[in-house]
Amino acid sequence: MKINFSSQSDDDRENHVISEFVEFIADDFGEFEIINIERIPETDFQTPDFLVRDLLSIVEIKKVTEDPSYMQKIGSLRHDILSKIKREVENKLGNLTDNILVSINNSKALKSRGKEYESLIQNISKDIREKNDYGFSGDYGYRIDRNSEGAPRLTVIYSGFEYPSPEKLARHLKDVMANAIVQLNNYKEAYRLKDYKKILVFDHFFTHAEDLSLTVNAIEIAYNLLSSKDLDNIFLQMNKAIIKVR
Repeated sequence: MKINFSSQSDDDRENHVISEFVEFIADDFGEFEIINIERIPETDFQTPDFLVRDLLSIVEIKKVTEDPSYMQKIGSLRHDILSKIKREVENKLGNLTDNILVSINNSKALKSRGKEYESLIQNISKDIREKNDYGFSGDYGYRIDRNSEGAPRLTVIYSGFEYPSPEKLARHLKDVMANAIVQLNNYKEAYRLKDYKKILVFDHFFTHAEDLSLTVNAIEIAYNLLSSKDLDNIFLQMNKAIIKVR
């Protein structure tokens, strides 16, 4: 079977996800030599992403992410900024005499360069030297704990960091899902595609929640919270595979 794009998205990721999705469900519709995918042009009203006429499907792709501010914090962790802060503070302090834990609050995403970053390094180093228990640097606050037991070392972490739960992720996904339903319904009605299925594909994108069951549970919870559940199917692209959620 060959997949052909009669028109594509400007987002290569979307093109990849729709290709994976079509390959996944095509067998349920019989044998095809070729399946054509159309990128739906954007109009004055919100439109879904793709039309797959051979499979009688209108498809909207949405990314599974936490809220933007939370994602920035995850980005701080993923880019190992905490390790960079640790190395630079160690260089300023020289030889350590205590086992020191610096807990930076998680109210704001960390930056890896610039004036705010340099000030944070300077202030943490200063407060450690002066044996302060806590300190501030602009919008950042931090606590300093010391322990004379064990080998002297420095550890830098986020304090109060919250691991995601299905319920927390579902609150964000509920709004995303509701918007997708509006897009799919509007397009189906406008073009009188009576026999077409309305399909939502979630793309697991740049998120620290690598647990498949957590993401599936979040989608299920979000779906059950909707006042309108007017979708035919929901799929999830995750860990290099497509799964059917409902």
